[in-house]
Amino acid sequence: MKNHGVLPASCANQQSKTDAGLDDDLWLFVSARDPVADPSQSEFFSRNINEVAGLASDCDPSKPDSAASTAACQLGLEKHANFERDCKGFLRAPRFCDSSGEAMGTGCWKVPETMNAGRYVGQWYWRTSFLRPDADNLQTLSYQSCFDFQVVPAGTTAGTPGTTGVPDSDLPCTNNVLAFADVVRGGEPSTRPAAEPTNAARTAEPTDASPTAEPTDASPATPSAEPTTLSAEAVGPWGHCAMPSFVNEKRCPANYACVRWAGSPAYGRCQPVEAAEPTNKPTTPPPTAESSVEPSSLETSCSTKPWEHCADPLLLEELCCPASYTCVRAPNSPAYGRCQPSTY
Repeated sequence: MKNHGVLPASCANQQSKTDAGLDDDLWLFVSARDPVADPSQSEFFSRNINEVAGLASDCDPSKPDSAASTAACQLGLEKHANFERDCKGFLRAPRFCDSSGEAMGTGCWKVPETMNAGRYVGQWYWRTSFLRPDADNLQTLSYQSCFDFQVVPAGTTAGTPGTTGVPDSDLPCTNNVLAFADVVRGGEPSTRPAAEPTNAARTAEPTDASPTAEPTDASPATPSAEPTTLSAEAVGPWGHCAMPSFVNEKRCPANYACVRWAGSPAYGRCQPVEAAEPTNKPTTPPPTAESSVEPSSLETSCSTKPWEHCADPLLLEELCCPASYTCVRAPNSPAYGRCQPSTY
């Protein structure tokens, strides 16, 4: 769990600590049967295990306004609520107090009756946000882990599916199998999906080559049109105006527009409206014969503040840093960087 959970009020273990995220999403995606190559992320996003099983719909997190963050699309059919000791979603770790760093989190999922015997690739996907003391906005991160699994015909083995008993925990943990009780007893919903497609006949599935499947990084970012609803909360230039954790799009200052990232339209930053082709870096007029621009004036025009993000996956290029500050990339996540003192 790496400390990313919530300790029960009764926990007296001084070695355990709480560092839970906000707006958690925990998904399980699966490939089609017998893939001949590693699935792309867009292929995974189109195949949420609950959606394949007919228990949910519209679970693709790359699509704006999808239902991906609802409980029906989550691993285990349950979603953790911010600041709650509910033992749901990623925080389903009954023995978290024993060792917050090494406690095991669990979750159940239903093998669809339409999933034919064969080999599959699964992807565990956790997305969360952290509010750090040195950050003006929530820091949203995602973690993925893939695994292979085999589906065999019913009756091949004598194992009993699911877990039994009551979790031994001071948290209000329940047996996650119970979330599937109505489905298991009642059978598949009436809107059960069609038979599982094979790798040789997957023409209906979106691929990276399908231009309509989802926006690609080659698509230019475009400012959002007049939003139907705007939050009263405003953000500064280059601040996040759209994130998966926001209920509504945040308001940008005058002469700035909320520009959504083409590859991940759930994210957006306030960028200058006068830019012909929006980028993620402030522009400075080039020097002319009549007026030259000294390097010091370029530095003072930089809108990025000390310790703010100068690099993250949403940026087309690295942002400038103020004078005496340098964009320092995180060693373990070089796509992210902050403006730190040059002598830090």
